[in-house]
Amino acid sequence: MVALPDVDGILASKVICSFKVKKVHCVQTFQWACSVPIAWGKCYTGENLSQVYELMYDIWKDHPEDRPGFLLYDDACNLVHHMVTSHPESPWFHSTRFIVDAFHYMTHRATDAVCCLWCNPLPTDGSQPDLLIGQVNEAGEVILQCAYSSEAAELLNSWLTSFERQFHQMSDITFDFFMHSLLLLYKEEREKDIK
Repeated sequence: MVALPDVDGILASKVICSFKVKKVHCVQTFQWACSVPIAWGKCYTGENLSQVYELMYDIWKDHPEDRPGFLLYDDACNLVHHMVTSHPESPWFHSTRFIVDAFHYMTHRATDAVCCLWCNPLPTDGSQPDLLIGQVNEAGEVILQCAYSSEAAELLNSWLTSFERQFHQMSDITFDFFMHSLLLLYKEEREKDIK
């Protein structure tokens, strides 16, 4: 049995030990295009690219064959740059195309070759037919549209934000349990919507 030492003259048995998660900067969520959450992770010092890459790696390390074919991330261009420089042999380059939403893509520099080649959310050259669907308008013309909603993640984020105050008061274990429970509830609601 390990005995705790006294703290500043207070008996160890009277000291209340509690570990709070106030140092969590943000929660990074991963979800399918249909809004169903896949996984999540904590970013402690900000949402930096190294942490995002490590979260992706950890989520799919035991099942690399299940990596998504496309991963939409608002900072995908910089994530791809990070991977090229820090993880040039990353298996993610062989399995997944990283894309940004159309708004982010429009604000990126046209001279950024990595962004233009790897992160285009709507390539019209036929290279990524899963990203586009053709809709026939009233004139009988086929109009290409995005085949996915980039708003799905934003909806989950805004829903989770409503619980932010509760998260700040929780211990680390309670935080994890509560997050898992919330994502399970969210998943069940999305599955009802899909059916």
